[in-house]
Amino acid sequence: MANFKLYYERVNGKEIPYWYCIETEKGEIDWEKNVFFTKLKPPIEYSSRNFFSPEKLHIPTRIKHIILSASNPVKIGFNLKEIKKVIDKFYGYPYGEFEQIVIAQPDIDTFLNLLPKYDKRFYCLEKKR
Repeated sequence: MANFKLYYERVNGKEIPYWYCIETEKGEIDWEKNVFFTKLKPPIEYSSRNFFSPEKLHIPTRIKHIILSASNPVKIGFNLKEIKKVIDKFYGYPYGEFEQIVIAQPDIDTFLNLLPKYDKRFYCLEKKR
């Protein structure tokens, strides 16, 4: 089951969203399909970007790779067909090795604004500094 983490950077005393990560287990994403859907659910861990796990293979994705469901606003999808093109062009690792999907700046602001308009504190598990 996917876990969600929002990493921030402290700039001029303000916490600015830096990366939004969807962490999966190896094999959780069925790369034979064109889209990977998962349910956005609380809690989301909110951490300084210093706690990011670079040892886990991750694929940066863009807002154009994200699919939102109008009928189910807490369900998000990722266009695997397009993400595989990025992996093939820039990374060359087997698809099943990737454990994190990362949404970074500048797309993170747009993505966060597309999330359901719930109280964002509802989604936070803990804050690590």
